[in-house]
Amino acid sequence: MSIFFRVSISFLLLFGIMGLDFLYDSLFFVPLYFIPLTLLAVSTSLEFSIGVSLMAAGYLTIKEIFLSGVSSFAAGLIFLVSTVSFSFVVLFLNTLKEKKASSVSKKEATPIKEKSENAYINGVISSYLELLEAKDPLLRKHSTNVANYSRWISKELKLPKEKIQEIYWAALLHDIGKAIIAKGVLNIPPNLMSESEKETYNQHAIISSEIVVQIPGFYNVAKIIRHHHESFNGAGFPEALKAKSIPLGSRVIAVANVYDKLMRSKAYLKTYGANYALEEIKHNYSEGLDITVIEALERAVIGHDDLLKVKKPA
Repeated sequence: MSIFFRVSISFLLLFGIMGLDFLYDSLFFVPLYFIPLTLLAVSTSLEFSIGVSLMAAGYLTIKEIFLSGVSSFAAGLIFLVSTVSFSFVVLFLNTLKEKKASSVSKKEATPIKEKSENAYINGVISSYLELLEAKDPLLRKHSTNVANYSRWISKELKLPKEKIQEIYWAALLHDIGKAIIAKGVLNIPPNLMSESEKETYNQHAIISSEIVVQIPGFYNVAKIIRHHHESFNGAGFPEALKAKSIPLGSRVIAVANVYDKLMRSKAYLKTYGANYALEEIKHNYSEGLDITVIEALERAVIGHDDLLKVKKPA
């Protein structure tokens, strides 16, 4: 058997292994060089055994057996070197591919994670609002309005996007605690409440914050909710905080809260426009609210012409 023929067979085997590796990508569980080493050992043994038998029968000389063994070993050695080289090339290419895939997955991980988290948060908030609506549909409408007004104000205050989102979520959930307070208490005007009824009503801010703080990552949102009934002059609840010691998000919701109640509770304000609600806030609520936030609301309302009317109340 000529050395050319042996080398040809070796390369055919090599390409066969390459094809298998590409198809199944599994041969690296057993190092590729084990295959040519095994083939080399088997072929050399067979060559030697057959050669000895043929020499005994008088068909071959010792020199011919030696040359045959050398050619067999050379062919196997070429196959071994080629296969090992191919192994390292494929390993290198696979490593590059894995690094690229890892880099891409890291880039995509953040938006995918954010998308998943937002879906979870929206689902939780939606569930809480459904609970609030079951208690009283007007409570959900009020929460939605306050959230929208709070977002307007936050944008006018040039707050970071993350802070605007926190305040918006807090405004949506600021009254969730009312879902477990007796409806009879909620329907009593504050100025007509007894001391015990007022104490029960005032608990809703604390209850709301204790519910919301259970949502992962909502500690700041819960803190904003807890203090949305604090007063700028220290007359609010639950902790009688004053001025800038009240979280900014709480001050924003306080203004939005009053604005929505005015817009919904007095027919003439609906008829004659938001500008008169703003005037009432500035004249009758300014002691308890942050004037900077009131001014931000005014700028926001001016930017929504559909809320403004030109007629004056009679």
